[in-house]
Amino acid sequence: MKQFHFSLETVLRLRAEQLEQTRQAFAECQQWRARAVISLTAAQAEIDNCQDALTARREVRTTRTDQLLFLNALQYQQSLLVRLKEELGRVERELEIRRQTMLAAQRKLDALERMREKQLAEHRAAERRHEEAELDDLITARYIMQMAEVAT
Repeated sequence: MKQFHFSLETVLRLRAEQLEQTRQAFAECQQWRARAVISLTAAQAEIDNCQDALTARREVRTTRTDQLLFLNALQYQQSLLVRLKEELGRVERELEIRRQTMLAAQRKLDALERMREKQLAEHRAAERRHEEAELDDLITARYIMQMAEVAT
């Protein structure tokens, strides 16, 4: 039986490597997103703490300077929260781009694998036809030899 050879085997391996690279890039971006969400949550918690502290200080007599310090800290945390939300949005857009890239790489690999499977099935069918033809020839030759022996 003749060995099957897929002419695009190197392309198939290359596509598989590309898919693995895109999966790694996607996983890396998911980690960035997780860190961004943690940072955002921490910043929101800090704002809540600042607001609680400011509310507690207002109940007690405080100086104007203390109130300004708390308000400045609160304002800083709010600006930090805005920046972190923007960063999270950017990371989520990047995550979606990498997801689409990974899906495209998967589709390309799947197409090559389907092509390989189809060619392998065709190869096996051709080999079966070839073997059947050889068996037919062998049976015909044996029959002819038996007829020749009977005739003599």
